[in-house]
Amino acid sequence: MTSVVLLWDLLLVSLIALPQVQRRLGAVIWRVERAAGAVLMGFGGWIIWQFLHELAVRLYA
Repeated sequence: MTSVVLLWDLLLVSLIALPQVQRRLGAVIWRVERAAGAVLMGFGGWIIWQFLHELAVRLYA
């Protein structure tokens, strides 16, 4: 399994090194960063929600 992941990573690195791919990534990288930020904010919100919910259940139940 480790070798499969290593091969996958090497393939991605070799593809990202191509100038055509770099130009395309440069045009859309801000969208990827925004989407990643939204996902992280969603995870953070879910963790805070679970914490507050569990706190309320323990205090008032």
